[in-house]
Amino acid sequence: MFSYSFYGSVISAVENVTDLGVIFNNRMSYTNHCLYVARKAYARANLILRCFFYTDRNFLLRLYLIYVRPLLEYNSSVWSPHTNNDISIIERVQEYFSKRLIGMESLTYDERLVALKLPSLSCRRNRSDLILLYKIMHNLIDTSLSKLFQLHSSVSVSNIVTRGHSLKLYEPKPRINIFKFSFQCRVVKLWNNLPNHVCTAVSLSLFKHLLVDDFCV
Repeated sequence: MFSYSFYGSVISAVENVTDLGVIFNNRMSYTNHCLYVARKAYARANLILRCFFYTDRNFLLRLYLIYVRPLLEYNSSVWSPHTNNDISIIERVQEYFSKRLIGMESLTYDERLVALKLPSLSCRRNRSDLILLYKIMHNLIDTSLSKLFQLHSSVSVSNIVTRGHSLKLYEPKPRINIFKFSFQCRVVKLWNNLPNHVCTAVSLSLFKHLLVDDFCV
């Protein structure tokens, strides 16, 4: 509870901060962000359902994918939830919208995902994490791999098939939950479990295509 000052002016202590559109509190919790984006997504989803009376569910689904889902996924690699409550807050938006579509009322959420060919939002966040790591790994964004991750040097070309792929990363050993559930930590296991032909894809577009086929259908 130390008071900090800047050029003689005391800086007010706050519990929540918004940085680049992401809300977090002084305990590095993103629950308030999950609640905020969920409310915003519900409002937009209800607007679509009230304004369009089409029976074509594919048309309404397309509107959802364009105008609602991006609200729930913006910068998710930063705030991706790990508690059941926060995960549910986000996922319930898609559960709600999918159940309002024609012919989906009597199906369970999992059945609706299959019928609509939709991945869960949790799966989508994992996919987003992997895409970001691929970009870092292949210098497609201005972020140094060595500052965030360490390549597993014990994996060699001769044992890729039995022990993993050639771009395997060391799994960190976190001591606190803030790090344990951060992008830098949680994405490593996902990445290491991918098949070699996915991780070594020669382009980002091919990597995304292979993720659709092998990881997140």
